[in-house]
Amino acid sequence: MDGGSRIKARAEEPARALAARLDAKRHYEPRTSVSPRSGWLRWFAIPFVFFFEGLGGLVEVVGLLFIIATVALGLISWQAFLAFMLVAIGLGLLLSRTALLLEEMTFHTYPKTKDLLLLFAAIVIENFGYRQLNVLWRVIGLYKWIIKSQPSWGQMTRTASWNREAVKAVAPTRVASHKAGVS
Repeated sequence: MDGGSRIKARAEEPARALAARLDAKRHYEPRTSVSPRSGWLRWFAIPFVFFFEGLGGLVEVVGLLFIIATVALGLISWQAFLAFMLVAIGLGLLLSRTALLLEEMTFHTYPKTKDLLLLFAAIVIENFGYRQLNVLWRVIGLYKWIIKSQPSWGQMTRTASWNREAVKAVAPTRVASHKAGVS
């Protein structure tokens, strides 16, 4: 798989995932979804997935395009635009740092300070470009869900060299043990 097809596959992943999540919510039986016996979690989960997961990316893209258009038309100043962008990026950083803090307080997966500093650097870098690209992919997923496009993962081909060697090594022993009556 060359670099271009890897990027295309990575770009389609969030779109497929969002379309699949929204599709799963669409196919709930309606009377079960609103039944009092379905519990408080379903009453909370279905609107959350639709409004925050489904429409969140669209709201973010529309807001960003709106603020850029208002700057271009001279309706707001550059200072207001920069303040808006700093708040948007700051909230993204706050959300990611809080997630890292909660992970560290509960699981303590990364005991080394160097690992935490690398994760913090990744949090900062993520908010300058990658997060916006991910939002664009989520909007594509919402569009695919609206037009009822079937999410598919496409053809998955294994290309690792270790896979061929493992199949060659395992296959004869299984055949020999099957002939001997050993399972």
